[in-house]
Amino acid sequence: MKTKTVCMLTICFFMLSCAKKVDEADGKEIYVKKTSKECKLNDLYSDFEILTLKTGDEGVFRGINKLMIHDGCYYILDKTGKRRVLVFDADGKYKHSIGNAGKGKGEYVNIEDFTIDKENRRVVILAYPSTVYVYNLDGSFVQSKKIEKNTMLWNIASYANGFICSTNHMTYTEGKHAFLFYFFDKDFGFTDKQIPVLPRQMQIPPLVSNVFNETDGGEYIYFDVYDSSVYTINADGRISVSKKKLVLDNYMPYEKFANTSEFMSEQSKYDYFFRAVYADGQLHSYFASKNRLYGMVTDLKSNSVEAFRYVGWMPDLLYQKDGVIYSSVSVRQVMENRELFGQNQIDSIRNQSNDLILKFRCKARD
Repeated sequence: MKTKTVCMLTICFFMLSCAKKVDEADGKEIYVKKTSKECKLNDLYSDFEILTLKTGDEGVFRGINKLMIHDGCYYILDKTGKRRVLVFDADGKYKHSIGNAGKGKGEYVNIEDFTIDKENRRVVILAYPSTVYVYNLDGSFVQSKKIEKNTMLWNIASYANGFICSTNHMTYTEGKHAFLFYFFDKDFGFTDKQIPVLPRQMQIPPLVSNVFNETDGGEYIYFDVYDSSVYTINADGRISVSKKKLVLDNYMPYEKFANTSEFMSEQSKYDYFFRAVYADGQLHSYFASKNRLYGMVTDLKSNSVEAFRYVGWMPDLLYQKDGVIYSSVSVRQVMENRELFGQNQIDSIRNQSNDLILKFRCKARD
């Protein structure tokens, strides 16, 4: 049985500016050069807006681990509190929940991830061990099915013809049962697997909130922090997976991610990525380097990259849709960064206890 290790990282956030292009012939490697130029949040982003979640007693949650938007509603995953998906309307009013922890019909022990099957208008929860629980959008239970018996799947995404799941190099198996990506049709029948996992089982969970980022063209971007690589997945026709490696001079060896104590004690010696989102055709990410924070914007088509010192506060990166980036934010964080928000927004959140949703846009790049 596999046990996920929860890593406590004391990190304050974010990202991006010195440009370097790689040669067209060297498209599989993108070299990152650090600079001393400093940027703050409002140098990079604009149009900050807070959405207050009106929960009532039933909608109270511990944290926002993942966020998706469908038909104007917000679907929020709370993994450690309610252990279910909470649904809010466009104004932030609580509607209902989907899924439930327990031992009854349609219930699970732990919730790992969820996705929205837009074609069939249903929510699919991925739970331990490698089992999907399918619900209608109103939360009514449809079915459950164990989709993989030989390895552990931790994340899921939906596309037009089926589903993609990832092991995140955290599987205990080897050989023919040890791949990074597993593909399934709309009935959860296995169709393919791609990319062998790293030689050692990872113990540190992925340091990104949403490992699968959907592009406007229907592809998925998967950011592999253990290997400092970005995978572009196209599964609408013949399944294809391409890889580009982000090269930093002193990147943490993947063996360190496989040992929690070594990662915790030696993280200040190396560079490593954490947090990422794909927006406006670019991958926005952060990396730590010897106790300093850097941010980065990577154009995966031109292989150009901007990297810079980041100073100040930066919220998490959960999701993007139509050029808007979504994050969770606490009342305290808003109050400490009140210069980003209008007074009306400040006044509207004073009595809130749940996390809030923060929306913002990328500023135009030179």
